[in-house]
Amino acid sequence: MAAARSRESGGERAQPRAAQARLDDAQWRAIAARLPPTLIRRAQRNAGRYRRFVEDVLQVAAGDLRWRELEPNAGSWRTVYMRFLRWCEDGVWDGVIDALQAEPELARALRRRVDEHRRASGRRRQDAATKPGEAARARRGDCAR
Repeated sequence: MAAARSRESGGERAQPRAAQARLDDAQWRAIAARLPPTLIRRAQRNAGRYRRFVEDVLQVAAGDLRWRELEPNAGSWRTVYMRFLRWCEDGVWDGVIDALQAEPELARALRRRVDEHRRASGRRRQDAATKPGEAARARRGDCAR
């Protein structure tokens, strides 16, 4: 009991609680309609999972949370983050942002999160290309070990 009280009183870092980013049915239909064809088929078969994933990402974006601060009932934060990254690289979030124009705050928060990722991934690619010998290895087809 004392240990529980010390955690509640600041013994451990308390996680901030973001406002729940729940989509209504109309918003979800608008988002699902803007997904690429392969994702539309998957989202139709697994509507609950895909909707929950988008809501989890919106919660992180709107609450300006770190991925690890995602609610525990969301499942693995790393799984949500990895799918977020894949959707960033595939340009899926642009359609989602367009579908969220009726909710400008959510759209802005998601755009900010997506742009942060794109800037960071661009820096990583740029840094990798400027390492000494990287260009020569790339021309030879050597793998970085």
